[in-house]
Amino acid sequence: MSFTRAAASLGYVQSSVTAQVQSLERELGVPLFERLGRKVTLTDPGECLLGYANRILALTEEARCAVAGDGDAAGTLTVGAPDTLCAYRLPAVLHAFRRDFPSVRVVFHPTRSSKQARRAVAEGLVDVALLLDEHIDARGLVTEVLAPEPLCVLVAPDHPLAGLESVDPEHLQSLRRS
Repeated sequence: MSFTRAAASLGYVQSSVTAQVQSLERELGVPLFERLGRKVTLTDPGECLLGYANRILALTEEARCAVAGDGDAAGTLTVGAPDTLCAYRLPAVLHAFRRDFPSVRVVFHPTRSSKQARRAVAEGLVDVALLLDEHIDARGLVTEVLAPEPLCVLVAPDHPLAGLESVDPEHLQSLRRS
């Protein structure tokens, strides 16, 4: 989210990156970034274009692998997942995946909600999404529960929930009404 850092990572001068972005915005007729001082954030059209750019890059890699004819599974797998899953649950899974499919490039697309993840899959922005959610019925999508996710509730010793053996969602709902 910085033109300066993007330029440094690409080996360009910052003014060149800025000029290219401005040229693309003029061509498309929409702002792709909101400029907030030295920081930038994607606008809704920018988010949309990013999805297409990722798909183009994935198809380019897939075409390169198809032409090379490796025979092994290859290409890019784009995964939508919340940061917490990426940090705590996926490293071991990715290690095993990399061992079994070394030619597949895995790209992560952070998702902030179940709704955003479902939309990303439906629109083809990601190949698969991982959710921290109860089993959902999403029309047109295949869902599968992979593993239960433990959840702990911490309360002060004098809290009404402190004396309970276990806490159910109904207990939490009743607190919201109080």
